[in-house]
Amino acid sequence: GFGPLTSAERENLATFCRAGGLILVDSAQAERDGAFEQSVKRELRAILPGQSLRAIPASHVLYKSFYLIPEPVGRVVVSKQMEAIFGEDRAQVLFSHNDLLGAWSRDNFGQYEFDVFPGGEQQREMSYRLGINIVMYATCLNYKEDQVHVPFILKRRKWKVD
Repeated sequence: GFGPLTSAERENLATFCRAGGLILVDSAQAERDGAFEQSVKRELRAILPGQSLRAIPASHVLYKSFYLIPEPVGRVVVSKQMEAIFGEDRAQVLFSHNDLLGAWSRDNFGQYEFDVFPGGEQQREMSYRLGINIVMYATCLNYKEDQVHVPFILKRRKWKVD
């Protein structure tokens, strides 16, 4: 766990979220409801009052913004779902319980610092893909959800459009 943020830090994060920012919280604790998660939830209640984390459905654009991701993974698989706080039409906060960044961590020689389990190197690859999806979502939001452009692409490629 960690101590409370200052009121200035909380206000800066609230302003960041209101201005379109996305906060990614990545727990390396490898457990649910641990001290870190409790501290994060305490701070999120102060930063975004009246809002709480909720599971991101598997159909959400986050899981298909670039790669098709069947479930979020990281160094470990503690939870089969990420959680988010949504404001209007976008996520303001993403929370991963699976130590996403731990799967990517390398030492000064370029060697991975941590084993990835239970899925090994395939799981590590999927964690990189999830990271790319998060970046795509943070920069483009739900553009992938809008399929209005598909008929134009198909027509340009001379494919049949119904």
